Amino acid sequence: MAINEQIVTGRKFRKCIDAANKAWLRISFWTKASDVEFDDGRTLQQKLGTINGITDSLTSGDVQSALSAAAGKALNEKADKLLERLNEHISKSGGLSFVALTQAQYDALPSKDARTLYFIYSD
Repeated sequence: MAINEQIVTGRKFRKCIDAANKAWLRISFWTKASDVEFDDGRTLQQKLGTINGITDSLTSGDVQSALSAAAGKALNEKADKLLERLNEHISKSGGLSFVALTQAQYDALPSKDARTLYFIYSD
């Protein structure tokens, strides 16, 4: 037997519990993360259940915290500065240079410099 139903979200209602004193009970329909389903069929609990918070700390060892965008940007800037310093130091000594590229950028290079170390990272 097929069920014909409509899904309603974000609703609440009030029930009068004492008309003389105009006292009302407000009732909301709350849900759990295991009840919220995404378009891909996974629940909110499955997608985000292991994340316990978001941090700006670059030194945190908490495996249940996600790195914020601001902290990710700061980390990327630190890595860029480190590569710049390393390249400056190596160029002064006439040695190798370092370049960080995505796989696509590396593949698109017309030629590879034998005196350059290429670091491939995921984008």
